[in-house]
Amino acid sequence: MSNELKEAMKQLGIDGSVSKVDRERILAEAWSRLNARMQAVNDPAKRAEIHQEMNLILEIRKLGGDTP
Repeated sequence: MSNELKEAMKQLGIDGSVSKVDRERILAEAWSRLNARMQAVNDPAKRAEIHQEMNLILEIRKLGGDTP
């Protein structure tokens, strides 16, 4: 697991003690916030940054219950 992915999980408060239901809720809320920001931002650099954050959420979802 990359350091970037570990840091994203830490910022979201996701670790081995978080239940699958809570994990999905946290990820859904984070995705919604980022999607709203993406819709409001016109700057290509900022949009790329948000897109990268959204990709990290997708990667965390792929991990399923496998958290460090």
